[in-house]
Formats: sequence, structure tokens, C-alpha cells
Amino acid sequence: MPVPKSIKVSAVALLTVLFSSRAGAQEFDVGMQYYKAGHYQRAAQLFEAAMRKRPDNSVALVNDAVCYHKLGDIERARALYMHVLAVFPSSQAAQIACDGLKILPPKGQAPAPAAQPSAESSKPSSASKTQTGTASNSRAQTAQAISDGVYAALRRASTLHEQGRFGECQNTFVDALQLAEKLGPSTLPLADVLKETAFYYADLREFDSACRYHKREYPIRELLVGKRSRAMIDVMQRMAPNYMESGDLDTAESYYREGLPVFQKEYQDATRARKRLTGERDRYLACVNGLSAVLKKRAIPHPAATRDEYDDLQTLIKQLQDEAKQPQRL
Repeated sequence: MPVPKSIKVSAVALLTVLFSSRAGAQEFDVGMQYYKAGHYQRAAQLFEAAMRKRPDNSVALVNDAVCYHKLGDIERARALYMHVLAVFPSSQAAQIACDGLKILPPKGQAPAPAAQPSAESSKPSSASKTQTGTASNSRAQTAQAISDGVYAALRRASTLHEQGRFGECQNTFVDALQLAEKLGPSTLPLADVLKETAFYYADLREFDSACRYHKREYPIRELLVGKRSRAMIDVMQRMAPNYMESGDLDTAESYYREGLPVFQKEYQDATRARKRLTGERDRYLACVNGLSAVLKKRAIPHPAATRDEYDDLQTLIKQLQDEAKQPQRL
């Protein structure tokens, strides 16, 4: 179902209000150009790039939702709209999200053709509009209070962890998780709680527990940002070492292999552009090292193909380490 013109116009109008000379502005501007041209998949990717640079970017987030709505990815659009309401309830973006949710079909149903309303029904009474607005504001305020409570609990858990008060820390993570679940099954606060809980258990070297929480986090992130997005590559790389430590070499290897071509391209692009290399080499080297460690941990003796690949990775590691010792190119 096409998004009403009012939603598109509202999203565009917010551009000049919130995006003058801020982080992610370039990605956002280019995303809007693709959006206006009807290239919604590319526009969504650029809005997500803008959000990575500025996580409080409510405009890019709601525009991302509208793109997926246009593309017919209804469940992802729904999750993103709900996330806007949960985290930015008082923003203009929240009103756009409310409008978007109203025209989404119920869960499990395909979009239906828009019915032509009668002249009588197309004029809602001022009383019904007031009631709807009041209920929407109330829900948004409740969601914001819950979201604030979740992140306050995470900050407290971090403090307790640093103080070595692990029992209290674990209980605080449980409280944060229960609170985040009230927002729904596919919200950013819930994903963040699961992420931080996984970090906690990984720090305690309880890798099975860390991976268990990540397995709940992964599909939420996938729904919010897309499986093949750059953000998901970072999620995979964050968890790959924990899967390796837990003995799940298949998952660890698959995660490293997902990241390898991405980090290699970023490194090569930086080299060709004669940029000062910052994190490109480090990310690429970490991924190569990780995959090499997985292959080394495989059954011994290695099959010939695995052994050859391991040797090739060791050569690449040495090459990257040698290049790191050279002066940075401008």
C-alpha cells in the first residue's frame, strides 16, 4: 500500500529543521535524493548510515521506516515505526510513525487496496480526533518512561559490574530485560539490553550464556537494520569470538566470513583513495585474525584446503602488520 503523501511531505520537511551541519547530514541528504527518485532500497541504506553516525537521529529513523513501508516490507516498517514511538515519543517523527502504523495492515496480512471513504466518513469529528490524539500521547509518554527506565537500569548494571558486585549486576540486567519486554518483541531498547547482558557474560567468560542472549538479540537487530546491512556485520564481528570460545566454530566462521569481504573492501578503498588509514586496517586485521584462529581450532590434522587457507591468512596477517609499520599515506 503506498504511503500517503502527507507522510512523505512531513519526513522531507524535517530535513532543514534537524540536519543542518550535523553528523550524518551527507548520508541523509543523499538518501533524500534517492527517496525522491523512488529508489527506496538505496535510500534506506543511506538513512541507516546516517543513524550509525548519529543514533539520536529520529528523522532518518522514521524515513527508514517509510522506505520499507514503500518497499512492502511491512513487518520491518512496523518495527521501525514502533521504535520511533518508543524512543522519540514527543518528536515530529513520532507523529509520522503514528500515521504510518494506522495504515499498516494487521500482522500476518498482506496490504489491502485502499478503500475510497465516503464524504461522510472522511470527516472525523473533532471529538474523535482529540480522543485519538490524547490516547496516542499517553501511549508515547508511557513508552518513553519505560525506555528511560531501561537505559537507567543498564547504566546501573554497568556501575555494579565495574564495582565487582556481580550478583546485584545480574539482577539489574534481569530487571532491565523485563522492563524492555514491555515495549514489544522488536524494539531497540530490548536489543540493547540483550547486547549488554551478552557482554556481561562474555566478560565473566560464560560464553554459552553470552551466545544465548545474542541469539535473542540477533533477529531483533536483523529486523531493525536488515541482515545484510553494515550494522549487522558489526554485530556479527562483536559476537564471533564468543561463539568460538563456546565451541560453536560453525557460527564463528560464518560470521567472520560475512565480514571479511566488507572489511577488505573498506581497507582497499581507503588505500586507493590515499586516505589516512584509521580503523580500516584494524577491522580487517581483526577479522582475518579471527577467521585464522577458527581454522586453527578445527580438527587436527587440517584438511588440505583448510590448511592452505590458514597458511594464506597467516601470510595476509603478516602483510597487514608490515604495512602498519609504514608511514601513513596522505
